[in-house]
Amino acid sequence: MNLDNTDYQKLKSNPPNQEVPEVAPQSSGMIDKAMEANEKIKQTRDNINRFRQLAQNTMNAIRTTVQFIVKVVSFICSPHGLIAIGVVLALWLVFMAFAVTGSQTFGSDCYSYRYRDGVAEAKEGESSTKCEKLGDGSKEGRLGGGGGAGGGDGSTVPAGGKIEALEQVLGQPIDVDGEYGAQCWDLANWYSKKLGGPGIYGASGRAGYIGHEFPWDSWGFDVIKDPDASDLKPGDLICWYPGGSNGLFNLDAEYGHVGVIAEVKEGGVIDTYEQNAENGKIVARYTRKFVKGAVSSVIRKKGA
Repeated sequence: MNLDNTDYQKLKSNPPNQEVPEVAPQSSGMIDKAMEANEKIKQTRDNINRFRQLAQNTMNAIRTTVQFIVKVVSFICSPHGLIAIGVVLALWLVFMAFAVTGSQTFGSDCYSYRYRDGVAEAKEGESSTKCEKLGDGSKEGRLGGGGGAGGGDGSTVPAGGKIEALEQVLGQPIDVDGEYGAQCWDLANWYSKKLGGPGIYGASGRAGYIGHEFPWDSWGFDVIKDPDASDLKPGDLICWYPGGSNGLFNLDAEYGHVGVIAEVKEGGVIDTYEQNAENGKIVARYTRKFVKGAVSSVIRKKGA
């Protein structure tokens, strides 16, 4: 048999009676794993770049802060900086002088409030609802800060669940001693003066023991210690033990609290005037619930 070159090549490539082996296809799982690994590498690279950028931003912020601090210190140490500090200190001292010592009075029978509390809008010789007569009006100073033994003008007599003297100062701060701002103690001090007392200063400073630490009997007051609900009367100063409950929550565990009873209702419910309570350092009315053992004392004017 004669074969030309073309036939020979075909026969050589596909010899007769010989099958061509099949090549097994590659697993698709290996391709997926390779793609997944490549994606993780990309994510890792992105995370490294983000961390590098964050580190750079942090260093820039630190550098800027240090530069700012250096500039501030340099300014403070300069003549202009020292002058500025002196001016600020002078202004602060002037402000504190008015805040602590009070402002001038408006007439012989009228106390002004401190500037930070809002000065009474009254001219000399004129009355103002914001300018309350306290005592004989012979002294200047803070609201309730002096002027005789107290008002005693009848405005402290409870009537219809209200005490007029306290109604007039609702929403206002009373700071008798000028220390620690308007505390509950200041309200008790101011009110006791209105009842004719000399004022309460010193002792332990714990409002819960005001009834225990002063000679109330010699001042013309009765004190009922550890009272029952039936002992409460409108117009009483009411003192709660440190940590005692007012029926809603436990009071300050170190100093206790003090207020004035405005009205006694059924079931041990009382309305009170208090300062430095939920509404802050102002005189405000509250509703409380008498809790036996929580009240250390009630204080009232003899004969009231």
